[in-house]
Order: sequence, then C-alpha cells, then structure tokens
Amino acid sequence: MNELERFDWSVAIFAAREAPDTLIGVLNAVLAEVNGRRAAIDFLINGNEALAREMARQVVAKNTRGVTVRIWDISLRDKSYAWNEYVHRIWPPARSTLFLDGYVRVVEGSLVAMEGQLGESSQLLCVSAAPTQSRSADKWRAQLAATGGVVGGMHALPARTMERLRRDEIRLPLGIYRGDSLLAAIFSFDFDPTHGRWDPSRAGICWPAGFQIGVASAISVRDLRTHFSRAVRQGRGAFENKAYRHHLAIERRAPSTLPFDDKALVCGWVRQFPFAALRMAVTNPMRLLGLWEVYRQPDWTRLARDARTELVSAASPHVPPR
Repeated sequence: MNELERFDWSVAIFAAREAPDTLIGVLNAVLAEVNGRRAAIDFLINGNEALAREMARQVVAKNTRGVTVRIWDISLRDKSYAWNEYVHRIWPPARSTLFLDGYVRVVEGSLVAMEGQLGESSQLLCVSAAPTQSRSADKWRAQLAATGGVVGGMHALPARTMERLRRDEIRLPLGIYRGDSLLAAIFSFDFDPTHGRWDPSRAGICWPAGFQIGVASAISVRDLRTHFSRAVRQGRGAFENKAYRHHLAIERRAPSTLPFDDKALVCGWVRQFPFAALRMAVTNPMRLLGLWEVYRQPDWTRLARDARTELVSAASPHVPPR
C-alpha cells in the first residue's frame, strides 16, 4: 500500500441540522460497514456548535470498535466550505474515501461493493451509490441510469482522486448548490479541460451499493416548505450548471481557477450572457427566484475569513489535521 494511504477507508459525514439520534444511526451503519478495516470517520458539523458538542458527548461514551471517530465544529454553515476544509486540511490519507450526508444511512455491503468497483480500473475517479429508499428513489435511480454523475449524498473517491484534488488545489465555490454536478464535470474531464477528453464514465454508479433516506408517513407543512426551497435551489442550480460548463467546457479553464464563491461564478456568467440568462429566468419562475437568491448571497470572502474549524473530540487513535 502507498505510504500515504494510512487507512483503508476515510469517511466524511456532513451535517448541519440533523438530530443527534439520526447521526448516531448513520455512525452505527458506517461502523458496521468498516468492521475489521482501518478506518477514520470525521463528522463535519457546519454552522451548529451545539450539535457538534452534543455529538462529541455521545461519541466519547460510545464503543467505536477501534475506529477513529472525530467531531469537527466548523463555524461557517456551508457544505462547500466544509468540503474544502476536509479535502485540503482534515483528510486522513486512505485507500478509499466515502463522502456521506448526515441524513443518509448506508446499506449493508455498500463499502465492499464500492471498494471493488474502484479497484477495477485506474480510469475510474469516483463511484456513487444509488438510493434504495427515499421519497423518489425509483425516479432518482432511473435518472442515474440514464445520466450517471456524482451523487452528493453518498459517493467514494480513490486515493488517486483525493491526491489530485489536493495537488491541483481544487476547491468548490462557496455557497454552490450543484457541487456534485460540478465534481462530475471535473472528473469527466480527468481534471484537465484543456487536454482531457470528456468521458462521463469516469464517475460511475455502483448499483450493488445503496443508501436510505427516512420517509415521513405523512406530508407536513414543513415538508412543503422544504420542497419549495429545494425547487428554488434547483432553479439556481440551472444557472450554476451554465456557468461552470462555460468555464470548463467552453473556455477550457482549469478547475483550480473557478471563482471563490457561487455568486461570483453565476453573476460572471450572467454579465457575459445577459440575454440567455433573461430567457432562462422569464420562462421559469423557480429559476427567477433562484437567480434572485444568488444575488442575495452573503459576502463569502468575509465569512470565510472569520470562520474557524475546531476539533471538538476524537475517539480512538488521534489523527491530527494536516
């Protein structure tokens, strides 16, 4: 094994609003999957110090079966910022790295399946799991079968991909909604839009792997609000797709030169193509609201400057940030 690959699996779990019981359930599922392997699990709790402290209290009292489990309190509530912190500062080198959302529960046997598929080809830069239980699992699986891509809720990267992300200093724009689609595009170009040939199969789907998302028995007012907010973010995502595709596929610029934040990314494209942006906005009210949401985003530069990342607790052998 490469000397940089200290673990068999590193696992990054992103959380912000989840209940502690939900996260402990996610942890139990991951612990069962990495049983017998050298593994490090990092909870990246962004924008919720109280949740980070409570998770630290519960994990310290828990038998983690010899697996390193660390709780991080990241003051800025933004998944892209947390992703950047993990990839470039926190990541404990491993043969494979699993990225997991805090509301997603891993299906038994998934890590073995993903590990096997990643080892089949050096051309494979990412594998994603497909949902087995969610409100729209069948529709989601059909879409993945047709288009592939990166599933933000659960995907795995081999060490070669993690090392390339770090070496090329690739970071996600802060505030971006379509971070998973952006990663899929970067992988499809093999990190190099100037010379790389577009090949979406570099980001594959591991069908034997899967994940579950809890489904409420009845639709509540809160569910309706969540659905509306998601529709607005998807409208914003349509502009993000246009912007990063222009950056990568048209201008053939390196991923490391992406703008610092989502507002700069989208607004730069809108200024360059105002009539195309106008057509997109006036033909779809969710896109119009999404574009308005982009312009209302905070000053990410200032927020990032003032942000802090703190290791709250570590169970089992301590692995310091690099």
